[in-house]
Amino acid sequence: MKKSLKILTYSSIFSSLAILSGCTSLNKEEKEQTPVTEEQQSIYPAVSIIKTQQKSIEPIITLSGTITTKDEITIASEATGTVQKVLKHEGDNVSEGTTLLTLESQTNLLRASYSSAAVALDNARKSVTLAKKSAQQNLKDADLQIKNAELALKNATIAYERLVKSKDFKKNSNSATKESSEKRLEIAEKNLEIAEQNLENILENTSQTYITFADSISNAIESSFILFRNDLDFIDSLIGASEFREHSNDSFEISLKGESGNLINTMQTDWRILTKDIQDLEKYFTNFSQAQYSDTDYETLLPILSNTIEKAEMVKNNLRDLEKMLDLSISSLSFPETKITELKTQVKNMQSVLTERTATLKSIRQNIADFTIQQQQQTSSAELAITIRESEVLSQKSQDIAVENSKGTTDIAIDSEIEASKNAVDNAKNAVEFAKSQKVSISIQGDLAIQTAIAQMDAAQSMLDQAALSLSKLTITSGITGTVSKVLAFAGDTVSPGTPLVIISDYSELKLVSDVSHEESFLLRKGMKAEVSIDGISKVFVGKISTIYPEADKITRRVRIEVLIPNTDKIPANVFATARIKLKKQKPTIYIPSEVLTSANPPSVMILQRKRCKKSKDTAQEKCIAEYEGQKLYTLETKEIEIGTEERGFGIPVLSGLRRNQYILNEKGNFLFNGDIVMIKNNTILDNNTTEEIEEVKNATPEIKREDKKDTEEKKEEDIHA
Repeated sequence: MKKSLKILTYSSIFSSLAILSGCTSLNKEEKEQTPVTEEQQSIYPAVSIIKTQQKSIEPIITLSGTITTKDEITIASEATGTVQKVLKHEGDNVSEGTTLLTLESQTNLLRASYSSAAVALDNARKSVTLAKKSAQQNLKDADLQIKNAELALKNATIAYERLVKSKDFKKNSNSATKESSEKRLEIAEKNLEIAEQNLENILENTSQTYITFADSISNAIESSFILFRNDLDFIDSLIGASEFREHSNDSFEISLKGESGNLINTMQTDWRILTKDIQDLEKYFTNFSQAQYSDTDYETLLPILSNTIEKAEMVKNNLRDLEKMLDLSISSLSFPETKITELKTQVKNMQSVLTERTATLKSIRQNIADFTIQQQQQTSSAELAITIRESEVLSQKSQDIAVENSKGTTDIAIDSEIEASKNAVDNAKNAVEFAKSQKVSISIQGDLAIQTAIAQMDAAQSMLDQAALSLSKLTITSGITGTVSKVLAFAGDTVSPGTPLVIISDYSELKLVSDVSHEESFLLRKGMKAEVSIDGISKVFVGKISTIYPEADKITRRVRIEVLIPNTDKIPANVFATARIKLKKQKPTIYIPSEVLTSANPPSVMILQRKRCKKSKDTAQEKCIAEYEGQKLYTLETKEIEIGTEERGFGIPVLSGLRRNQYILNEKGNFLFNGDIVMIKNNTILDNNTTEEIEEVKNATPEIKREDKKDTEEKKEEDIHA
């Protein structure tokens, strides 16, 4: 709403004061002098004068306009839907975050997208948990392998030490040694059998897991092809309906112009190639797919899975091009803007669903890779255990052979046994080092798998947050604390993004907005008090300047001012009001009319000095004349002054050079010069006291003149500071 502005300017204030006490003729109460005759005027020119006076003002700036609310917002819809229920009505007080109304989406894609994102996040969390458990289990298995290897090393070391210590004893006890050796061999062979069975179990579990992976890949690819067919049918329907047209009444559903033509040609070419590639891939998959898979079929399905992921990315690119095509579409009677918006929303939802599907396919591929690494580690650990057990069996067999051949060759057999035992210790040491290096590798692989799973979980969380944000747009809440001033939508109304729904106004404080000149803006400061009067209300309200805009309007060159008024008295908004801002009272200053200046550069005036005669004993000297026919005579003196740059309503400010109650020549064009003797015009009154004051100024002592000079310098400093 345009606001009117009434400002009591300096000019109007100064004009008013000039009428009351400005630079006028002398006071009528002064004594009249003898009128100057025509003869006298011909000898001494008669002039008019003005008396200097100091004036002080207390300026007031008045702002006028309409009071508005401190804050008001219009809440618009951010989604397409139908108003389901209006919870707040006009006049209701609301807080920030209060639900005002709810919308119902025209499509279930938002909720479906949210559900799909929630499922993806749950799967990602399970993957993180599984990766952590798997990493922990692998570390436990690695620790177990290390313990087994260390135990084997300990046993081999003990056996070696015993052989060394019992070398002499064994020479005489071959039979006992033979029995002990056979028993140890039996234990070693049993341990070897257990290790081989463990490897067989691992291989069997691996086979079953790969069969499960093959089923998962097949199901994921099959559901992806269903999604591809739906997306391609949708793309096909829009591309097929897209044509060029020049007039708005053409019958085509989608109108394209400019660069969109090249976009359609490119999309059509890419779409045909992509459609054929997907059909070929689906045909190849269909020929290969079967009811039951073997443990090696996943290797054949993995390239198909990667190819499916690649095709999903290509479909997403087509959908992005399609979204760009819709951005370039031109609405018509048969294809309105709302239809374009609905198709764009559907395209975005399809992109979201396709992104989730791509993430699922990549997750399956990653799980297979992680399991393959884990299986290889478990297999290596089992094979290592077999190697250790075989070493133990070999060692024990060597001992048996040594014992068997100990008859007649006891010393040689014992030495051979000791050597074999030493080799067993070395082998056990190597096994311990290998097991430790395997643990380091397993730890690195486990950390990598956990980080990958966490990254997938973060991506799923982001998708869920985005879906939740889209759903949250169906609930409209207040952005501020205030009052519902207008409800613009009602139950059953169909709205789209940008449709205004509710207007919320904050009536706790009101504001008056008005404009002032850029000169007056320098006199105002933020926080200044303003007395606000409202039409029809006798009470005067106190407000404060809250905002002074940093730049003026480019057209009017005026600066906008805002006055904030506390609304404790429940002042109604949109009423006319006037604000009065009192400025600081100025220091008294002398003002003169511009027409009394006898020169502009430098500024000069003519002042009147009373002509006096000194007594002289020289009778030959020409007689001094101070009066003529009873009329006092005056001498004109040119006086340079310093003036201000801004002329007020009653004259120009004099910064230095004049004092109050001095008399200045008030006419031009009479060919008067410095030193001329003049009289006062008829009806011009000159007071004796004033005359004496003029004389005192002229004949002032050096001390008085220095004091006058000091006053002038102080006045300059104050003016500069102001």
